[in-house]
Amino acid sequence: MKYSDLVQYRHNGVMLVREPALYTARAGGNPQEASIAIRQSSPESRQLVSKATGENLLQLIKAEDGDGMWIPYLAGRSVYGFLSGSQSWAASGPYSGCYFEVGRLKGRVYVAHISCESKDDVNVETWNHSPVMAGKERLFSSKIGMAAVLPLGTTNAATIVFADLSGGKVSVSRVDVQTQSAGGMSGPIFDVREIASD
Repeated sequence: MKYSDLVQYRHNGVMLVREPALYTARAGGNPQEASIAIRQSSPESRQLVSKATGENLLQLIKAEDGDGMWIPYLAGRSVYGFLSGSQSWAASGPYSGCYFEVGRLKGRVYVAHISCESKDDVNVETWNHSPVMAGKERLFSSKIGMAAVLPLGTTNAATIVFADLSGGKVSVSRVDVQTQSAGGMSGPIFDVREIASD
């Protein structure tokens, strides 16, 4: 999902992410990536979001042949997935200090959400030295914090990260969403910005 596609929703859009519907479980109960698509706003969707404001809707939906991939957050775990040939972008969230990584392993592109619950979280080192990921080439890596500045009157927010992997390069954007409750990921988008690798 390109920055140019996302930025149009800044201050004029609502993102809805229904996390339980976006990922499935494989053996061992570990979440794996789910194929997703973007549903753009329509008159019907705008009514669903808010009749009063008429805000645009940017919704991530599960799709069997979606052109994107969702990587969920799981506390104390590193969750990653490999893009299929038809997928050109990936998204993950929410973020409040975890790492987002894009890389290549044995010719395949992976995207990861690396849980970091504290300053010295052993999960980060476990990921960095995982035998399963031996030989990986990092293309992008960054620690993603919460929004530094919230809109006036806002007490809850979520950060979702998008990686555009089309055109042979990695371009990453963060989307900050005003939420009604802690832990939510749906609400008005108040900031969209491109981020660089650490």
